Amino acid sequence: FGVVIGAPTLRLRGDYLAIVTLGFGEIFRITMNNLNGNSGPDLVNGSQGIPNIPDLEMFGFKFGEAHDVLGFPLGRSGNYFL
Repeated sequence: FGVVIGAPTLRLRGDYLAIVTLGFGEIFRITMNNLNGNSGPDLVNGSQGIPNIPDLEMFGFKFGEAHDVLGFPLGRSGNYFL
């Protein structure tokens, strides 16, 4: 994948390199969103994401569940900021 991006951007410098890099990032994002089975192969389920990925667990601490830290309740997403 790096060769695909690197070949056309090899001679670019500064702002032009940044613009082309952002452009390739948007092309990649749009391509992944279109792989939902309707307009392309059902590879990554489009914007719904890859299904059935288990919640993160480290040392018996399950980050996918709500927890209290020092008496303050944290939601499921709050655990990822610990």
